[in-house]
Amino acid sequence: MRKLYCIIVYMIPGLVVGQQFEKLTNTPISEGEHSSRAATFADVNGDGHLDVFITNGLEAGENNLLYINNGNGNFTQNTTSAIARDRKPSDGATWGDVDNDGDLDLYVANWYGEGNLFYINDGEGNFTFRTVTSGALGGFSETASWGDLNNDGFLDLYVTNSPLSGGARNFYFESNGDGSYTQITSDINQDFNNTRSVNIIDFDTDGDMDLFISNESNTANNLYVNSDNVFANYAGSNIVNDANNSTGSSWADYDNDGDFDLYVGNFNQLNALYRNDGEEFTKVTNSGLTDTFEPSFGTIWGDVDNDGDLDLFEANGSFSSSVRNRNYLYLNNGDGTFTSVEDEYITSEDGWSFGAAFGDYDKDGFLDLIVARTYNQAQSNLLYHNLGNENNWINIHCVGTVTNKAAIGTRVRAKATIFGEEVWQLREISGQSAYNCQNSLNVHFGFGDATIIDELIVEWPSGQTTNLQNVAVNEFITIEETLPDGFIRANFTMDDGEFIVGDEVTFKNLTFSDNSYDLTYEWDFDSDGTIDSNEENPTYTYSESGTFDVTLIVKNDINSNSKVRSQYVTIGNVTSSKESRHGSIQIYPVPARSNINVNGVKPGNVVQLLSLGGQILKQQTAVKKNISINTDDLKTGIYLVYIISPDGLQWSKISKI
Repeated sequence: MRKLYCIIVYMIPGLVVGQQFEKLTNTPISEGEHSSRAATFADVNGDGHLDVFITNGLEAGENNLLYINNGNGNFTQNTTSAIARDRKPSDGATWGDVDNDGDLDLYVANWYGEGNLFYINDGEGNFTFRTVTSGALGGFSETASWGDLNNDGFLDLYVTNSPLSGGARNFYFESNGDGSYTQITSDINQDFNNTRSVNIIDFDTDGDMDLFISNESNTANNLYVNSDNVFANYAGSNIVNDANNSTGSSWADYDNDGDFDLYVGNFNQLNALYRNDGEEFTKVTNSGLTDTFEPSFGTIWGDVDNDGDLDLFEANGSFSSSVRNRNYLYLNNGDGTFTSVEDEYITSEDGWSFGAAFGDYDKDGFLDLIVARTYNQAQSNLLYHNLGNENNWINIHCVGTVTNKAAIGTRVRAKATIFGEEVWQLREISGQSAYNCQNSLNVHFGFGDATIIDELIVEWPSGQTTNLQNVAVNEFITIEETLPDGFIRANFTMDDGEFIVGDEVTFKNLTFSDNSYDLTYEWDFDSDGTIDSNEENPTYTYSESGTFDVTLIVKNDINSNSKVRSQYVTIGNVTSSKESRHGSIQIYPVPARSNINVNGVKPGNVVQLLSLGGQILKQQTAVKKNISINTDDLKTGIYLVYIISPDGLQWSKISKI
């Protein structure tokens, strides 16, 4: 049966107020009852269609939800992926390409004393759990966001913590550029607050990423201003002086004046809109946004009617099972005020909502909406399809090169003549749109009746800009950052494992460069200033114990770049290690006493104990994964362990005392 919708038009130029959304009930997203928290849109498998990931937070643990976009307007639930099988009490989630390989990786924040989760994507939507330094660290983490805080081309991670009492420091992990992270203690995570949310946002548009922290317990919020990776507290403004029960915040240029304004959601208090006036923020009291005492959580911006200004959706929920809350949709009037929409599906259905996200899942040019529910009682989550109108739009996928691949932190400006007026609009790609919310990483603009985009400017965190003129509307486009001529970013990693004197250590070159030029390599493995190798992926044998810096210098015809990893390689004495690991093989104890144990072999593998001269002293064939070789008859000294299998030969040096 064909559905009929009544469109009510109010006499405000360019504004249509009526039925903008329909609630979808024939989708797995709305099936079942869950205790959901975060809502995110992300292209998980790289097929160009937005998938949906929603976290669940029951104290006893509950699997998270992954829905794969079929490309036909509906989704299929994936219950076998690692990210949908953790059975943790999860809260926030953030997507970003942490290894710059072209796919989106995931971090999930957990509550109730459980460790947080970090997953690497293989490019086809398959995920592997990986530890961050102190990666199991957690306890009462609320949410997290990826963002390149030191502007080195790799995404860093900020995690907020909000225990029930006493406050806690937030976590800051800085990318090492090789897939590993170092936990950093700095001014941006030393306050003992009950923190709900974080926005990594270049609020002053000076080219580096700042942090805004939302705190509950009637505590003032924090804004840390970044200047070349040195952070200072922002002072003298009501955005950091107003003490409220803040649950979340979201930044957007709602008045199209070229800077980012701030909306703060508060719990059972008036929410607050702060207009950025350049040198100061003005608290706006007559916008139509701050007229309720709802317990607000997710607050997200998006141009839902494609008229050229940003609208606001507000997800509300309480901690009381007897009190149900309605959500709000505010349409931007284009004059600094908003109209609350009362006749929408998305505002008429009450309950307990936390996270929400905008994204164009069916690629029709209009932003759709997902809402994650609930806190107190299990409810179904919600998917709302945008019915659209005659207004024009563009959807942009930005791809970084010098900038992180997901282009998080990139600003996009667009100019067009809309309803007779020249309008500049501004967006920024974010790893966290609001509390428990991540909108699609694609940039979406509405253009009303404009049929051409006069100018499109992409401002990459690297400092580069991309300028396009006379761009067609109603298109999905990809803009890739130009790689500077001769660009080099030196980088490397090494094999995992514990090493002793005499071991070969293999290094892997990870340098990113303009591939139109040949490269040369200079390695210094032992901190002595002498070049030890010119190979691309060398091995090096350390002849003495200690901890060593490793330096790689990479050159081409016009450029040079170096990478120094301090205290990167530790070489143990032959009598200093408790065990030796080679791949999945564990050999212990080291040094050996009465027995040497080999764990992780396969039945049929041959294990040999040899002298340094190559004489076979002991040999056993494995019948299970563990072998124990008696060494009572061997003298103190250095020996070799060989494991012979169809996969090849593995060996390790051990000592006996």
